[in-house]
Amino acid sequence: MLTYMALDWDNQAARSAKLKALADYYHQPDFTAFKMLGADVMAPTKTGGKQKLIINSHSNANVFAGYSPESFLTQLMSKGFAEGSFPEIYLMACKVGEASQNNSIITNFARDLKRLLVGHGITAKLYAPRGILTYSLERKQASGQTYYTVTEMFIKAPERNYPLDEGMLLIT
Repeated sequence: MLTYMALDWDNQAARSAKLKALADYYHQPDFTAFKMLGADVMAPTKTGGKQKLIINSHSNANVFAGYSPESFLTQLMSKGFAEGSFPEIYLMACKVGEASQNNSIITNFARDLKRLLVGHGITAKLYAPRGILTYSLERKQASGQTYYTVTEMFIKAPERNYPLDEGMLLIT
């Protein structure tokens, strides 16, 4: 399941291109705005516990879509999220899993969320980018409309740029 938490200032055409790129990368048939999801869509009885949960938004090391880890988990639970809903969760947003080569970063949004998940008995694997989730966009025009396509996705970290599969960290 691919969902996103849009912010008021999002460029919708660019967001749509980024979501399409994520859907293609993770082999998801479509994507839905989080606020449009039904109240029980993430319940284990609805998901079957076999699909990945991929959530995209803006973030930093402390918040995801403006939510603290506690508030974010509350948002997920409001959609039926519980143990067994998803075996894997991917937080697709900048710096939520920020890491450094010398392990000097002690806490970040993803680690705090992982502690909360464990505290609620939720054993899903949690993945987050080690740095800044970056998209290279190509702007195009057709029939008087502007649209974008993503030409590259990678994780920008101080030491180097990582391909998406290498830049995602399993949060423990």
